[in-house]
Amino acid sequence: WSIDRWLTRDPRLMSSILVGSQMPEVAATEIKRHAGNPRMVQVMLVDNPHGYGFGHPIFHPIYAAAEESGKPVAIHGGAGGWANPPSTGGGSVNTYFETHVLWPQAIQTHLVSFIAHGVFEKFPRLRLVLIEGGSAWIPSLLWRFDTEFKGLRREVPWLKRLPSEYFTEHVWVSSQPLEIAPKKEQAVELLRSMQLEDKLVYSSDYPHWDADEIEYLSTRLPAGWHDRVFFQNACRLYGWKADELLKPIAVAETVT
Repeated sequence: WSIDRWLTRDPRLMSSILVGSQMPEVAATEIKRHAGNPRMVQVMLVDNPHGYGFGHPIFHPIYAAAEESGKPVAIHGGAGGWANPPSTGGGSVNTYFETHVLWPQAIQTHLVSFIAHGVFEKFPRLRLVLIEGGSAWIPSLLWRFDTEFKGLRREVPWLKRLPSEYFTEHVWVSSQPLEIAPKKEQAVELLRSMQLEDKLVYSSDYPHWDADEIEYLSTRLPAGWHDRVFFQNACRLYGWKADELLKPIAVAETVT
């Protein structure tokens, strides 16, 4: 439907291969079915009916197909289901306000699961994109992750490096939503501490009411990061050639 309704009408648009994670083998077949389409740029996981972190071996057929196709795997904030299981650590919440505050918890669970289960050792060419989960929490989580690994590495003998090293090599993060610190330099310093200026990818979240406008985001990030965050990082992530993207595109039909 996405291909017929949108991609065939506007060459500026890209899409994701949305897979049903409850049937990983079928999901892998779906990835292979679209692997040759350059407009389908990533594999998207949004629901988790099994209740395991996405690094669990039950999901590995999806990652094998994604690595073979060269497509990154993307996890959207809240992934894990809205109710089964809850997208928060301690239980279900009652307001959208609580949901928004706690949105990153599910992504944190899946990120730790990816690394702890050795997904990047098993699939060394796999790239992971964390979408709409924020980013300021990443340094503190990785600090704790590295610390616990040093004492409990006997439980994960397949890991050959520190968790933070897997993150640095394999993981990209969307800019939306960028946390609003009392001083913008504080958020920038956190991002810089994990070299996220090279892995932060602009995302508009259009048309949601709480999206970060590009004009606003540009004031929150150092000017020296703009070319990477707004353009070059995405080119590296998706394997796009910058000179081809900058060519004028003729839109054959206007989509209303």
